[in-house]
Formats: sequence, C-alpha cells, structure tokens
Amino acid sequence: MSSPLASVPQDVAAIRRHNLALVARLLRDHGELSRTEIVARTGLAAGAVTSLAAALIDAGMAREAGTRQSAGIAGRPRRMLAFDGSSVAVVAAHVDAHAVVTLAVDLSGRELHRSSVGHGAAPGDVETVTDCLAREVGAALAAAEAAGVRPAAVGIAVAGVVVTGSGEVAFAPNLGWRHVPLVDALREATGTDLPILLDNDANLTALAELRALTPDSGARHLVVVSGYAGVGSGVVVDGRLFRGSSGGAGEAGHLVVAPRGRSCWCGRRGCLEAVAAPPELARLARLTPEDPADLGAAMAELAARAERGHKGVLRILDDLGGRLGEAAVILVTVLGSQAVVLGGHYAGLARWVLPRVEAALEELRGIDAYRDVEARAGTRGAAAPVWGAAALAADLVLDDPAGY
Repeated sequence: MSSPLASVPQDVAAIRRHNLALVARLLRDHGELSRTEIVARTGLAAGAVTSLAAALIDAGMAREAGTRQSAGIAGRPRRMLAFDGSSVAVVAAHVDAHAVVTLAVDLSGRELHRSSVGHGAAPGDVETVTDCLAREVGAALAAAEAAGVRPAAVGIAVAGVVVTGSGEVAFAPNLGWRHVPLVDALREATGTDLPILLDNDANLTALAELRALTPDSGARHLVVVSGYAGVGSGVVVDGRLFRGSSGGAGEAGHLVVAPRGRSCWCGRRGCLEAVAAPPELARLARLTPEDPADLGAAMAELAARAERGHKGVLRILDDLGGRLGEAAVILVTVLGSQAVVLGGHYAGLARWVLPRVEAALEELRGIDAYRDVEARAGTRGAAAPVWGAAALAADLVLDDPAGY
C-alpha cells in the first residue's frame, strides 16, 4: 500500500496549477497589474506571486509591462505584469444545419483565421458534415501554425443536444443526427492529438456573451436566448455556465408561447422554436433564401426592411418581441437571472424586438427579486457560437497555463 505522503507532490502540483490559472485569468481579465495588486486581489503570499509570475513569463503566458507609480504613494515605481497570449492559439468551429464556421485565435483574442462554408449535407448525412468540419479545422490549425502560433486545443459548437463531457451529439434535429461521436470522428479525420471539446451552440453563445462583458459589469447571472436555425438558450449562474444534468438547462426553444401556433418537431404546438426561429421569421416575411446557408443574409434583409418602416415586417418583429418577452418572464422567474440577452440572429433585430421584451419584464419589476432585471442585445451576433467554442478551448488551456 502506498504511503499517504505519496500524494503530497501531486496535491502540491495541483495547488500550483490552480494558482497559476488564477493569476493568468486575473491578468487576462483585468489588464496590467503589479505583483502587489495581484497579492491584494488573490490573497496569495507575495513570495508565491513572485514565483507564479516567473513561471507564467517562462511559459509565454505573461510579460513584464514596464513600471507605474501608484497614485498618492511614495516610493519606487511598481513593475507591471501583463497577460500575453500571443504564442498559443485555439481553433474553434460551429456546425449547424447548413454550414461550418471556423476560427483560429490566439489567447489574447487576435484573429488568425476565419472561414464559413456550406457543407451541403442532407439531414442524417454525418459523413459529409464531418469531412467538411475536418477540412476546415485542419485549415485553421495550419493557419495558426503558419502565423507562428502554436495551437493548443479545439472547441466545437454544434446545433444539438450534447451530453457534457461525452464528445457525442446525442440529438441534433436540424442535422438529422442521433448519437454521433463527433469528437472521435473529428480526431480520426484530422489526426490531431490536441484536446477537442464539444458543447451545444446555445451554451457557447452564452459563454461568448459572458466573455464580451467587462469584468466590472457586475453581470453574474444571465440567460441568453439565441436564434439560429432553431432557438436555444444558455444559462450563466454566478459567472459560470450552468448546463444542468443533461447539458440543456434553461432550454427556451420548447417553451410554449403560442398554444394555437405551428406544430413543432417535438410534437407540441406553438413552441418558441416553431413560431419564432429565424427560418420562420424569414418564411413569414417571404425572405426564404434559395441557399439555406444564407439565413444571415435573410435576417439582414429583414432588419433593412424594418429600418425602412415596412409595416408587415414591423408586425412580425413586434410579435417576435412579444413571444420572446413571454419566454423571458418564465426564464427569469425560474432562474433568477439579472439579465436576458438576445443572441445570435436576434441580436441584429434587437432594436425592434427589445421594447416588447422590456415591457414583459416591466411587469415583474414590482417584485423585489426582479426589480433590476434587464434585457439587452448580444454583442457577438450570429458569430457567438464559434467565439464561445474558442473561449471553451481557451479555458482548458488556462486551467494549466504552464502545461501548454
């Protein structure tokens, strides 16, 4: 039997990894800080911070950033430390019913590569989609390497149900998939030995919108309702994604908001996805594109017509706002969120949609618990899932910043 002391080095190493990650994220989120400021913000000992700073510099995750004299404090200027993510990259992809979008960024957020291609697959055709995804991810990895930046992880967003940590798409109705081991298929097709992380696009939209907020925004509890080929939502609780037991916590697409509305693929009538998803908006406005991958262009034209005061389009968007408002009230009362964020294609329509959502939330504000709840537009738009997938991969790297 091994001695209890045998676990001590492992425990010490785990504590050091945790502290390295703590300091790296602090620098990433708050900009240049002195070692004294890091001590104050983390509660770590000064000697530990000095050692951690040196390790992050050696790993290429931090750099010296000159000196700064603290306001009103005499003495020598303090040496500043800054996050440096320029030597490590992550690759991300978003797979939906019609297209694959890929992105390569370094850990500072500098974009190295972006592409969007229609995969042309019929529902249920896993091989065509996987082949397209492998080509696009391979091209993004090559682009990062050509830029002199080392790829460290891959994140994938998919329009479907993903059981957390499984690497499998359990169900993707818009793709016609059931139980597709996407991570294994991508690894085999690309030959990469990098970590590959998978999550659904609604969760990763929420992660992208969370990361787009400033650290001092105070927003720690969000629900992000996003419109793509379907409608999804992601939940942020205390600054972290909350996935629930099956990965689909807070799912808004199947809240019934129009009991006499169109039938949904789930078998019920009037689900938010059936009556308010972007393809349905395009159908109502007679903007259905010949190429389904051009949904973004249809949504841009919808916004342009609203800008011109097209009465029919304004009615469609007013109805959309009312239905999203109904969903927002349900989500806020169940989850206690501080804010409802409209993401994906809804972000580009927010000017016309938000007033109805705000009006619905206003009815809650007489209750103390919901007095400060607000609605806002997302900042990442339809690109949010791929940015969220990049954030997911970057988080893995920053869990062990000296290990990459």
